[in-house]
Amino acid sequence: MRSILLWAGAIFVFGCLCACSSKSHTFDGYVEGDFVYVSPYVSGQITQLNVARGDTVTLGQPLFGLQSTTELAQLQAAQAAKANAEANLQNLQKGDRPSELAEIEGQIKQAQAQVIYTQQQEQRYKALIADGSIAQATLDQAIQDADNARGMLKQYQSALKTAQLPARKDLIHAAQMTVNQTTAQLAQAQWTYQQAMVTAPVSGQVMDIYHWVGEQAVAMQPVLVLLPPDKIKTVFFVPEPFLKQIHLGESVSVTCDGCKSSASAVIRFISPTAEYTPPVIYSRSSESKLVYRVEAYFDNNPTDWHPGQPVMITASTEGDDE
Repeated sequence: MRSILLWAGAIFVFGCLCACSSKSHTFDGYVEGDFVYVSPYVSGQITQLNVARGDTVTLGQPLFGLQSTTELAQLQAAQAAKANAEANLQNLQKGDRPSELAEIEGQIKQAQAQVIYTQQQEQRYKALIADGSIAQATLDQAIQDADNARGMLKQYQSALKTAQLPARKDLIHAAQMTVNQTTAQLAQAQWTYQQAMVTAPVSGQVMDIYHWVGEQAVAMQPVLVLLPPDKIKTVFFVPEPFLKQIHLGESVSVTCDGCKSSASAVIRFISPTAEYTPPVIYSRSSESKLVYRVEAYFDNNPTDWHPGQPVMITASTEGDDE
């Protein structure tokens, strides 16, 4: 009998120690969200709105479109400028056109025929000068004509080699830089044109729409707001005596009036300073008036909770709260 009483006493003491070392407290709070405000990068009139308030959208889904007449014209001009720069570079990297080369080759053939004729004329006059049939001046003219014909042939042959070569390296380099410049300008024009259709930067629910079709959207000013499911959180305020018993990464239980079951949330933020309290005198007797903002994000099914919804948060605290 005595042993049974000793065991019962030990169990009672152990239960008291557990009750003292582990307690839970319930705090009032509400649901809140970290909203994503969607803005266009360029200004323009809204021509289409692809979503409605309350819709669920996915990453990359079109949300709204802006008038893009100017952006389209700039894109087409950039495409034409790039095509012109590439054609100029290709032209410089090649020789002259086939028709121009054919013309020079024809001049070479004429020069070759002229060389043959003047050389034959020179040989005939040299034979005639021996018996005095012609004057020396006539022979000298024939020699000069033959030299001129050979010189003209060399000139045409040199012109053909030059025509077959590409442009100088510095001209080709300058043309390549122009191609690079127009390529960058085209990329910028394409990006600007694409901004006329704004897509969802994250998946989430459309919480509100600020501007509608026909209205003017201003660059970097929100048109609508999204709430990603992983950004839904509960906010509650912990009195100063319990502050050291609440830690980042700890789980809390969230419930509400009418909720069939509770939800789990993880504490990710604890305010370093007291908030939303009237001016008080900092003393031991006024510590309970100081509260600190705590934010906990839901683990599962966050879409079951709605911003502004009142909730009750139960957190485990260690030790005595006195």
